[in-house]
Amino acid sequence: MRKEDIIGNLKILDLLEKIARSENLGHAYLFSGPEGVGKKRAALMFARLINCACAGETRCHSCAQMEHLNHPELLLLEDANEPRWIHRDSVIRHLSEFGLKEEDE
Repeated sequence: MRKEDIIGNLKILDLLEKIARSENLGHAYLFSGPEGVGKKRAALMFARLINCACAGETRCHSCAQMEHLNHPELLLLEDANEPRWIHRDSVIRHLSEFGLKEEDE
C-alpha cells in the first residue's frame, strides 16, 4: 500500500508519513469518517510505514506481511455485528485471542 494508491486526502497522508518518519508516535490513532473514504487503506499504509525495514525504497519482508495482513504487529479489529462502532468488550475479546488480559492493556 502506497500513498499513490489512495485517492484524495493528500494532506492527511503527508501528515501520516511525516509522523511515521519522526519516530515520535502516539499510542493510538483514530481513523474516522464516512464509509468509502479510505480510512482502512490509510491506516494500513500508516502501519506499513511505521513497521517498514526498507524505508519504502523497496519491498521488504515487513511490507509484504502488511500487504497480506499477516504482520505480527498488525491487529485489525472489525466488528461485523456493528460495523460503525468497535466496543470495548469487542477489543478485549480480540486481545484475549492473542493471550492478552484486560489488566495487560
